[in-house]
Amino acid sequence: MSKNSDTYHWVTEVLERAIKLFNNDSSELLSFQIDAFNSYYDILREDEMSLAKRPKQRRNERQRVCDTLTDIFVNMGAEPFVLFTLAVPRSRLNAAAQKSILLKLRSWWKSTSQPRGLTLVVKNLCEAKSIEPLVSSYRHSWKTAFEPNSIQPWTPHWPLSFR
Repeated sequence: MSKNSDTYHWVTEVLERAIKLFNNDSSELLSFQIDAFNSYYDILREDEMSLAKRPKQRRNERQRVCDTLTDIFVNMGAEPFVLFTLAVPRSRLNAAAQKSILLKLRSWWKSTSQPRGLTLVVKNLCEAKSIEPLVSSYRHSWKTAFEPNSIQPWTPHWPLSFR
């Protein structure tokens, strides 16, 4: 098995475990999920001035995390974005989000059963934290992992009030 194949299988297992924490009635995250999400959210919220205060290595790591999360949100959607923040440790995020893996994950995501509770939690979380505007503001320095026109833009499962 190739390294990409191993990583793909690991990511799908981790994301499937995260999905199982939701059902059609779930409407809140557990405390460990909130902590996981917030660790990524704090990185997304950093501006150039706060990044400039960090050592170069940390700055580059955080930049890569932002690039990767932006790729996931824009090219896969809000639900996979939130699942990645809940389930994939930062130390494995960049390996998990390589172009070839994300393309396969997008197909996997389309074929996966998505509980209504997950969609509700993601909708509320993304609206409360203004994720779409945050990602949009970050895209000016975004280096996409996808080639132009390689996949179609994501369409939300629920109406976004801030579109």
